[in-house]
Amino acid sequence: YRMTDAEVRFYLHGMTNTAPLPSVLRRYGYMLDDQCPLCKRGGCSLLHVLSYCPKALKDGRLKWRHNEVLYVLYFHVEEKVRHMTVDTVRRPSKKQRTMVFVKEGAKKKPKKPARDPPVLEQACDWNVTVDLDLPGQQYAFPFSITVTQKRPDLVLWSESRRMLLLIELTVPAERNVVSANEKKTARYEGLTSAARQAGWQVELWPVEVGALGFVADSMRRTCNKLGVSSQKLFQELSSVALRCSYALFVQYKSESWKDWRMS
Repeated sequence: YRMTDAEVRFYLHGMTNTAPLPSVLRRYGYMLDDQCPLCKRGGCSLLHVLSYCPKALKDGRLKWRHNEVLYVLYFHVEEKVRHMTVDTVRRPSKKQRTMVFVKEGAKKKPKKPARDPPVLEQACDWNVTVDLDLPGQQYAFPFSITVTQKRPDLVLWSESRRMLLLIELTVPAERNVVSANEKKTARYEGLTSAARQAGWQVELWPVEVGALGFVADSMRRTCNKLGVSSQKLFQELSSVALRCSYALFVQYKSESWKDWRMS
């Protein structure tokens, strides 16, 4: 996907905090107040429109952007899982201590530790559920592991490996990436603890894609651990997040809102 000129301008405005919104227009004398047309609160900046407007949150506008980004992530992860077969499974290396003899006066050559294969390549019986309204699919956390009211965005589990993967996505303002990661980690501590007590190996990976398309390091680390090809995925995640934010910006005065498929 190639960005339009309007989207490029929006991105540059976002990076320099100069988007033509009430807070900026009032600063330069073009408006008398900086009230948000939707929630009627003051301080209508780009940060407010893209992340904090309570009316946008109530309308589902921010959730729409989140779900569009989540769909891209789910598509790539599910594709990786779908292509796993018995023949492509790679077992983790068994770390064993071996005695190495070195000649007198010689130095032992450092040996690189064997790396375990990516998590998704360690089994071919992965189950996947995602918190999206997809035709023919219903979100269902595996009750055989533990009963919970929490709804992690993307859940994968393998009975053969007794492994549970929880991926929780946030699409925050770029300045809030670190705090968003910390909040999601704390939010699911109880769930991860209960699953471990049930005898499952659990990995919780909060991941972030900024509202202006910045792909956080948490997403890069998670994709590496999963074994999901990252270059194309990151381009799509970045593009969809930015385009959705641009749509929110364009519609910030409109009282009506209806979700649509961006990706």
